[in-house]
Amino acid sequence: MLSMDVDLFKWCDNKEWSKVREYLSSDAETEKDKKFNVRHYTDFMYRHYGTCLHLACRSDDAPAPDDIIQALIDIGGKEFVMKVDVYDKTALHWACYRNWSSASYNPSYTIIKMLIEVGGNDLVMAQSDYDGQTALTIATRHGASNRIKELLTPVQSTTVN
Repeated sequence: MLSMDVDLFKWCDNKEWSKVREYLSSDAETEKDKKFNVRHYTDFMYRHYGTCLHLACRSDDAPAPDDIIQALIDIGGKEFVMKVDVYDKTALHWACYRNWSSASYNPSYTIIKMLIEVGGNDLVMAQSDYDGQTALTIATRHGASNRIKELLTPVQSTTVN
């Protein structure tokens, strides 16, 4: 099981989204094993990179497709969405840092919505990184009005695992 754990990290870090998608959608491992591999990670990987969800959400040059983000959220649940990395950033912090220049569709907007639906207001307002910034602070600093609106909309958090 550890091998798949490390492979999943490697694929996310290398932005090999087709391999991540194949693993997440395969029947090769039981759902229990997939949950273990997505939620638990080697100490080295977590300390230096965060979770697979952190890696997928902060990938600006080759963004993770929405279906991969959703699969990671579905498997990992709220606990996974709320995890912080070595910089005290959640996946939402990283999604808010992503490229803001696209005037039309920007994958981070959809990803932000997915993360907020699971993490709720605690994720948006209460969780600050090592610099004291919340996801809202980051979005405001980057002047992304549509994302700011999304972050300020009252959340009806759904329960995922």
